[in-house]
Amino acid sequence: SQFNETYYRIWNSRQLTPVLYHYLFALQDEELGIRNSVVHGLNRFVNYLASLVTDLSKQYTESTVSTVPQDIASGVQLLARQLMPAIRKGIKLQNEMKRKGFIEVLGGIVRNFSEVATKIPAFSHYNFHVDLRCLLHTDPEADFFENIIHLQMYRRIRSLQRLRTNVSEQKLSASSLVHIALPLTNHFLYENRSRDGGHNVLEEAVNGLGQIAHELEWNHYYALIQTLIRQLGKRYDLQKMLIKALCTVVENFHFAVPDALDAIAAESDEQVQKAVQEGSQIAKLEHQIITDAPAEPIATELPAGSVNNTKSKSKGKNGRKRNGSTVDEDGENEEEDESIQDAVQLDDDDDDD
Repeated sequence: SQFNETYYRIWNSRQLTPVLYHYLFALQDEELGIRNSVVHGLNRFVNYLASLVTDLSKQYTESTVSTVPQDIASGVQLLARQLMPAIRKGIKLQNEMKRKGFIEVLGGIVRNFSEVATKIPAFSHYNFHVDLRCLLHTDPEADFFENIIHLQMYRRIRSLQRLRTNVSEQKLSASSLVHIALPLTNHFLYENRSRDGGHNVLEEAVNGLGQIAHELEWNHYYALIQTLIRQLGKRYDLQKMLIKALCTVVENFHFAVPDALDAIAAESDEQVQKAVQEGSQIAKLEHQIITDAPAEPIATELPAGSVNNTKSKSKGKNGRKRNGSTVDEDGENEEEDESIQDAVQLDDDDDDD
């Protein structure tokens, strides 16, 4: 509470950074009182920073200042680089009560800050979703950010109708369509429809989804188609509504088909030519390898010692075992000849006697 009343005015960006992180964490708390206190504190900080930027923008108009003070520059940088990405993520939360706080903070930024920030060149590159000003209204009954989180169904239907009208008039940028309008509209397809008027809200959400799809770029349009197809296989209780949403998105296909086909054909022809070039290069390389490879010499004469080796191998093959030892056939013939000669010599000796 002390930060909400005084500290946000006197602290610098280095001191505010951990407090801002804690606030963003507490914005998803289960307690309603804590979430309301966080929303109140963030809105006070945004309003105070917006007042400083408003005074600075007047000085820029009067050409009395050429540089942005460090405290204001660091505060705007903290808002753009820390708070805005967290808001874009918080809007995509499935829990409706937790998502409500991020929508309220976004409404405060759009209402009090984004318009004056763009008047200063140093802040023009920050994305504060300035184009969402078209959804604001002085009457709370017609304000988009008030109606989209209202408990009464007819107020939500009114907010979706206002969003669809502005999307059809192309008043929203591509970033706001993808990060703000599409998630907020898509939530109504999956949330509780048991309350009175829930069916009418779904019908308006489907129509709004088709209008948003008509303004999306191809990559986001294709991602939306894939998401709906995946959900068809998971949410059997919502198949009727998902099929209707998918048909509506397909009906709002706004891309030039002949140009797309020509681009695809040109890309395929380029791939074919590239493959042919690579194939020809490979064929040339193989031919060069074959022609440049040295021929292996054919041996016409056996090297020295090969005959003896051949004989020794043949002897080894002709060997057999006798009494546990291996004996060559040639060696056996030699032994037989010696025994015959000894026998003849003995006969001769007997005759002499």
